[in-house]
Amino acid sequence: MGSLFTKFFKWVVRVTVIGLLFSAFVMPELVHYLGFDPAAALATFVKNLLPMHVQSIPVMLVRPRLVYPLSFDSSGNMPDLGSCNRPGCRLAKLALERLGTPYRFGAKGPYALDCSGLVYQVLSEAGMSNPPRSARAQYRLGSSVPKKKLAPGDMVFFQTWRPGPSHVGVYIGRGLFVNASSSQGMVVVEHLDSRYYRMRYIGARRVATNRLGPRNRSL
Repeated sequence: MGSLFTKFFKWVVRVTVIGLLFSAFVMPELVHYLGFDPAAALATFVKNLLPMHVQSIPVMLVRPRLVYPLSFDSSGNMPDLGSCNRPGCRLAKLALERLGTPYRFGAKGPYALDCSGLVYQVLSEAGMSNPPRSARAQYRLGSSVPKKKLAPGDMVFFQTWRPGPSHVGVYIGRGLFVNASSSQGMVVVEHLDSRYYRMRYIGARRVATNRLGPRNRSL
């Protein structure tokens, strides 16, 4: 009996470790290829079969951020951009206005966005003429910014589903950035220092204000 229990325990440990590794390293890349999160879709289906008071459990198990998006810093406060007059603050505000917009791979708005589509929309609304559409092309805009000197409105880039810049968001301050997240299915705010993004961060770019429209050059 003891031997059977030991074998079962070892099997559970192996399955758990494989599941954690798959969730941490494989699933995020798979999501980018598919354009949706299969684990979250399955969890949502199971959730709808359960009583109301336990419906959040399956979603929390497969994708905790779906239930509790990482939208706040450690103090529980979003950056206050209302009185910000520094260059780039308007870009950050425009990105925040897109929160909740559905994610769709290849979309550039107005009713759905992918990551580079969000940045494309923000730059367009800020007055830039013909902004680049892909994350790789957007990575060539402006000038490089050290991570320690990030300011609201800077574009932050990550290497995710392919080599080079393949994911992008807009920094808003306090270690937070806005991005169109395929895993969460919408535009959300997330932490730069979360494990997933910290491991994949490759750099940031700052767009010169003279690249924006005349009405925005005072940003």
